Amino acid sequence: MDFLQKIEPYLLSDDIIIQRFVLQALEDYPNVPAEWTERLLEEAMRYKGTDREREILRHLSNHTFSDRAAQLLLEIKKDDFLFAFAPEIAAKHKSELLQYLSEDDWHMYELMLHGTAEDIWDEYYLFIAYLEHKTGYDNILFTAAKQMVRTLVQKGWMMESYIEDVLKKNEQQDYFSYEGIFAVYAIGLMKLDAYIPFVASLLRRTEEDILIQEVERTLIAFQSDAVAHAVAPYAEEQDPSIFAAHVLANIKTPLALQKLREAFPKIKNDQDRAFFFESLCHHLSEEALPEIERYLEEGKFSPAIDVEQVAYSFYTVMGLTHPQLEEWKRVAYEKEEHYRQLLQRLLNYKNVPQRREEKKIGRNDPCPCGSGKKYKKCCGK
Repeated sequence: MDFLQKIEPYLLSDDIIIQRFVLQALEDYPNVPAEWTERLLEEAMRYKGTDREREILRHLSNHTFSDRAAQLLLEIKKDDFLFAFAPEIAAKHKSELLQYLSEDDWHMYELMLHGTAEDIWDEYYLFIAYLEHKTGYDNILFTAAKQMVRTLVQKGWMMESYIEDVLKKNEQQDYFSYEGIFAVYAIGLMKLDAYIPFVASLLRRTEEDILIQEVERTLIAFQSDAVAHAVAPYAEEQDPSIFAAHVLANIKTPLALQKLREAFPKIKNDQDRAFFFESLCHHLSEEALPEIERYLEEGKFSPAIDVEQVAYSFYTVMGLTHPQLEEWKRVAYEKEEHYRQLLQRLLNYKNVPQRREEKKIGRNDPCPCGSGKKYKKCCGK
């Protein structure tokens, strides 16, 4: 059985630990069937207002939304997704969307549907200016700008020469601009294989959270062994290793798994090893059992990953037995309750004013809830 065949029976598991594992394994995988996204949204509807609904929705941001999925999201009234719809899908739901969007906001969808190349380029540059001058990261604005990039690519109005010029300008800078980040995104949309080595090299820019996120997703979009070859050297470097591991975890080819297995013994940092362990488990392959079992036997875990949750879920989904299976389940549920209480305490403080000089929390910083995990693996999901 392939990856999707193994995971499908657990897509709507009543066991929240296993369902979280499934959702995390699918979160950045680009080939999730549209019907699965619809089923997950129907499940979220059934658990509206509960932790289960929130758990499902926070892992769907990279999924592709069909007409049915868009309808379900509008019924759920989740405004984070208002600019996540393809323009032709949005047009079918204009009346519902206008309950949440202003006429000015809707103008963006109209422009993508009926605007000229010049109109869309002008709007795109306006969005880039907004993002560059805005204090903090605005995910809704960022998502809307990505929709314009997609439209420009689909209509054949964004050329490779433009991408090349933008990348040349950005690689000389200390930090990538939003225009540079969107150029990386366009490479994945256009499947420009020649840029794979360059994009892989950007994994070294570990302090640029937004760029790294798009680099990972662009590389994953190729689903190719060329990416596995290009990324493998960075899996063995200290700083970019966990990002390279994430890419290799989401390329479901034997070579990508092989590169993960080869790099794993060379990783010495406990936190990084935890991420590699999770990445191996997300392949759902018995080929990785030697490394997985060796890691579990060593017992040198890191709070960055809930090892018991991952181990319990991996062995259950794979239909494998293990003498520690019930113990992992018990510990996983104890931690689940502990984190739920921590999150509730954090939410209780959400209206407390923050001082301006406080440093913005990065995706790879420790989570402020005190769990010991990285922010992106905890409250920042």
